[in-house]
Amino acid sequence: MTSTVIFVLAENRGIPRTLSVQRMTGDGKIFLDASTIFYPEWQFQLRAVSQLIGKVFDCNDYDFLVSVDSDAVDGWSTSVPLFLLLSSAVTGEELPKNVFSTGCMFSPDGWISHGRVEAVQAKIHALEVFSQENSIQVPTFLIPFSLHKYRTEAVHLHYVTSMFSALKTTLPHTFESHSSQIENLTHVRAQRDLCHLLDYIPDAGDVFVLVPTDEHESSKSQKTSPDISEIGGTPCIKEQPLSGYMSLYFIRNNRVLFKHRYTNADRARADASQYQEVLHEVSR
Repeated sequence: MTSTVIFVLAENRGIPRTLSVQRMTGDGKIFLDASTIFYPEWQFQLRAVSQLIGKVFDCNDYDFLVSVDSDAVDGWSTSVPLFLLLSSAVTGEELPKNVFSTGCMFSPDGWISHGRVEAVQAKIHALEVFSQENSIQVPTFLIPFSLHKYRTEAVHLHYVTSMFSALKTTLPHTFESHSSQIENLTHVRAQRDLCHLLDYIPDAGDVFVLVPTDEHESSKSQKTSPDISEIGGTPCIKEQPLSGYMSLYFIRNNRVLFKHRYTNADRARADASQYQEVLHEVSR
């Protein structure tokens, strides 16, 4: 049984709960403990995480039982701890007892969304109390990379942009032994959204790419050349037309470091401009 503490929000307050994964001989199935109600969004999250796990690891010989010591759980913010727990269960590398995590992954591509500011801050406060009560030395919280400055007095905050950066921090031996699979998944050519723009993306250096995520829009946009400008000195490639959902990629030397989803192109460009001030956190 592999376990970690997560922080569940209740009335804008973080409450510690234990998330556990038990590995068994099987054929790749994941089961949920019936003592907890797992609402649909939580189940969708588990499906996305398990699909990513299958891309990184060979786990066809195992089944997994997932449990939480709570009456009911919902939402997507358990994506990162779920991924790390399943990775630990597959490989046998133990999770550090002083490392905790939160973050959402809406699709099985490995990239973590921004995270809701109020929710992350509430969980930071909860971890401060939990660490003091349990005498945890150097508590570390993996949280989604963000433009926001969080308040904390007793917790070390470590920003992550993807499941892969979380894995590298938490389970370094697992990350190293599966680096080739991760390299393939994070390479710019593995991103379906970018297939029409590969000729415009430089082989080296930093670049932002803003691209529609709707397949119908992408199929129309391949007939036109993209708009190429600069944001804070970094090239920005924008595919037209942009409507509905779109993704902002940050690419460095043909590797995707983060991908965020937007519904407004101006907001995406504004955020990209601010990222210039804090990009050193991404590379940590």
